[in-house]
Amino acid sequence: MSGLFRALHRTKVFRNLTEQEFAWVLYDVGNSAFIMLACSLIPIWFKSLAIGTGPGKISSDQATAYYSLAISIVTVVVALIGPVCGVLADRKDKKKIFFTTTAGLGITGCVLNGVATSWVLFLVIYIVTRVCYNASLTIYDSMLNDVTTEERMDEVSSYGYAWGYLGSCIPFLVALIAYVLGPDMVGVLPDFVSKMIGFGVTALWWLVVTLPLLKEYRQKNYGYRRSDIWKNIQNPEKNRSFGPESIFLSDWIFPLY
Repeated sequence: MSGLFRALHRTKVFRNLTEQEFAWVLYDVGNSAFIMLACSLIPIWFKSLAIGTGPGKISSDQATAYYSLAISIVTVVVALIGPVCGVLADRKDKKKIFFTTTAGLGITGCVLNGVATSWVLFLVIYIVTRVCYNASLTIYDSMLNDVTTEERMDEVSSYGYAWGYLGSCIPFLVALIAYVLGPDMVGVLPDFVSKMIGFGVTALWWLVVTLPLLKEYRQKNYGYRRSDIWKNIQNPEKNRSFGPESIFLSDWIFPLY
């Protein structure tokens, strides 16, 4: 597998990236696959588990309400932990540990979502997975100044943004084919198998393209003060550790104080 990554790195497209920069770009390719699944097939699979007339099943309106509530919970939790994760991860030699933990939990949750048979369990796992996914992105963004120079940050970030979209299409197409072969469409595969394939392939893709970053990353910049946490909360736009959910909520929460 390492030989494949080295071969990719030597291609004309990525030749001007260092090994650390290339590894950083690859993680965007991995995590984007999960978020693409989350924006398309996960709500459908959740409703297929939840809606029905049998014991423990709920109506379509209730399923939509519960799913929306889950997304709201994720948004609030991420907004609260974003600045804390960003500052704590800046402690010496802690960033890689925090990143490995959050990414690992996110990947594990993705696998578990594929085997969950109860809609309640599915939703709980999904909430934890989304929170860990966003927490890993918080730390991942803060890794950029360790893997490249300030002059190259925009270029490397652009590589991650672009190839994140392109690379995530590969596992998504596999998940989409599995869904089409499921009972809601062609009916060749059982729904449980279709869902397992979709989540399993996405989790495997996420894991494989994360490994180079875990191998290559070395923390060069660090600094930690408890007062930094409150500064991050007050000035989210100035802090790359603060996710988009945090910035959105800060626009209407903090003016209230």
